[in-house]
Amino acid sequence: MNRPPHRAPNIFIMTLAFEGGLAVIAVGIAWWIRYDLLASCARDFASRGILSNLGMAGVAATIPLLFGAWIVNRISWRSIRSMNRMVSRFVRKLFGSFSVTQLALVSMFAGVGEEWLFRGVLIEGPCLLAVHDWTPYISLILSSLLFGLAHAFTRTYFVLASLAGFYFGGLYLISQSLLPSTIAHGLYDFVILLIILRSRGFHAKAQEKVH
Repeated sequence: MNRPPHRAPNIFIMTLAFEGGLAVIAVGIAWWIRYDLLASCARDFASRGILSNLGMAGVAATIPLLFGAWIVNRISWRSIRSMNRMVSRFVRKLFGSFSVTQLALVSMFAGVGEEWLFRGVLIEGPCLLAVHDWTPYISLILSSLLFGLAHAFTRTYFVLASLAGFYFGGLYLISQSLLPSTIAHGLYDFVILLIILRSRGFHAKAQEKVH
């Protein structure tokens, strides 16, 4: 009896499932601490939306992130060049066959899943459970470090991801809404993926040999 041909796993579906799973985990933890994260985000999005001031703030907040990525790409430090090369290879290998629509969906799921977990739960959760004035700031630091650890491909990437987590957390605390950080996160991921996959200029140094 002939065996059915082996089918490669659908990386696109697996990526969506992973990022979507983070959102499910966030909702579950929020329910456990009696924080209705899903309803809060639904009300926030319905009442404000992407075209609101907060939505536009999220779009605008993407610009400093992209500028920071451009600066990092220009730095010639060995650790930075090594990290850039690793990120470029990883993105091209994992997402190289994705269409623009698929990249947009992956970025959107990443923005929602990671922001709900790292900002919506890891910052808001402790604030609900404690009354100390310093709780939001301690939560901001801890959630940023955990965000960095979750992206710790290298020590340099850990530092940069932690700074990004601090930035997203700051957006959340200032706006008291997940909308700006979610939009900024998803839009940044989408633009960076497009640049790495479509442009030969960005991360060009990543292809150079580290001496």
